[in-house]
Amino acid sequence: MCTDKHPQQDIENGNPMTVRGLREVMTFSSGFEADLAIARLEAAGIPAIRDDNDTVGIFGPGFQGPNVRGVTVRVPAESLDDARAVLRSVA
Repeated sequence: MCTDKHPQQDIENGNPMTVRGLREVMTFSSGFEADLAIARLEAAGIPAIRDDNDTVGIFGPGFQGPNVRGVTVRVPAESLDDARAVLRSVA
C-alpha cells in the first residue's frame, strides 16, 4: 500500500529510496490513480513512490481529484522496463 512518506523503504536491500536512482515511469492526473499504479507495482515486487507536492493530508488538494501538475510515479532505474510492462498490462 502506498504511503506518502518519503523516502519509502526499499524492502529488498533496506536502503531508503531517494530521487537519485529513481526514474519516472508515468504521470497520472490524480493521486488516486497514482496510488493504484503504485499498488500494482508493489504487488509485482517493484518498489515505487509518488512524487508530488500537492497532497496535504486526507483532504488536501490533489488527493482524489485531478491535479494540475499531475502525480509522477517513480521506480528504481533497474526496474523501469518491468514497471512499464506492469502498467501497460492493466491499461
